[in-house]
Amino acid sequence: MTWYKLLDGNGGACNGGHGQWSLPAENADGTWTPGEWMPEVANPVLCVCGYHAVDAAHLLDCRGAALYELEIAPTAKYTEIREGKIAVASARLLRRIAGWTEHNLRLLACDYAEHALPIYERCHPTDRRVRECIETVRRCPDDPGAWVAWAAAWAAWDTAGDVGAGAWAAAWAAWAARATAEDAAGDAETAWQLARLREVIGL
Repeated sequence: MTWYKLLDGNGGACNGGHGQWSLPAENADGTWTPGEWMPEVANPVLCVCGYHAVDAAHLLDCRGAALYELEIAPTAKYTEIREGKIAVASARLLRRIAGWTEHNLRLLACDYAEHALPIYERCHPTDRRVRECIETVRRCPDDPGAWVAWAAAWAAWDTAGDVGAGAWAAAWAAWAARATAEDAAGDAETAWQLARLREVIGL
C-alpha cells in the first residue's frame, strides 16, 4: 500500500492538527532525499493524534497545496484503516508529487465531469450549460472566472453545494459522477476516476 500526505505549501498540516513536517529534498539528478522521521507518538488514534495518511483512492477527500508520498516507520504502531485513512506513530515524507497542481486538478475535474456528462444530458438533452462550462474551463483552466461558470453549470445537476475553486472542484465533480450511478456503474466509475487521477497527477 502506498500512502500520501497533503500539506500546505510550507510543510504544515492543513487537514486538522498543527504539525510541521520535515520535507524531502530533490537532488540534482531528480531523485529525492527523504525528510527526517517524525517524532514518535505513543498511541496514535485516527482523527485524534498521530501522523495521518491517505491512500490514492481518497486523496480528493482532503485538501492541500502539496502532495507527498509517505513512508510509515517499520516498527511504528498504527490504527485500522478507515475510509482510506490511517494514523501512525511515526512516518517520513519520501518525495513530493509534482503533478499535484491547481492546473492539473482543474483539468481532472473536467475529465470527471465529461465522463459523467451523458448521464445528465440523457435527462436534460437541451441543457448545454454543463458541456459549455467544461469547454470553458478546458480552454482557460487557470482563469478564476471560468470557475464562476463551472459553479453555475454544476448547480444545474440538482446537487447541493458550491463547487468553489481548486482541488475541491475535482472532489465535487467526482462525488457528483458517482452519486448519479447505480452500484455496479458507480464502482466502475470510481475505478476509472482513480486510474485517471493516477495518470494526470503522476502517482
